[in-house]
Amino acid sequence: FGDGVVVATSDDGRVYGLDAADGREIWSDDLGSSAFGNPLAIGELAVVVDGGGGVTAFDIRTGVRSWRVELDGPVRGGASSDGNVIFAASQGRDVVAIAQNGSEIWKVKVSGVGNAAERRDRVADILVNRSRCLRHPRSWTIS
Repeated sequence: FGDGVVVATSDDGRVYGLDAADGREIWSDDLGSSAFGNPLAIGELAVVVDGGGGVTAFDIRTGVRSWRVELDGPVRGGASSDGNVIFAASQGRDVVAIAQNGSEIWKVKVSGVGNAAERRDRVADILVNRSRCLRHPRSWTIS
């Protein structure tokens, strides 16, 4: 996963850093809420999401919490990344882009109107279009 450490989550809200060679526990932490989705490795961070609406980053080697961003509602699908920016969406319809230092780049609330497929497509549109803007900030203007 990263630097010989595998990160795993559990339904009881625990996060574990395990030695990839022998499975020995190196570190653990309690999120205080069920952990959903697979951990995301990005840089020196392991990012996990939870049922309390948290997106939490840990130093992958030590387990020290680097930062936490709160969203409205459980985050069930895990976090994703374009290699630079971390993205997450909550059941409360928050969609957020987070820099690796934990600062929110943007956060939007998607509409609750429409069926599940339409809402999923709207979240995908936001992530794709906002990600393009982050990579090419001068490719558009607001007048």
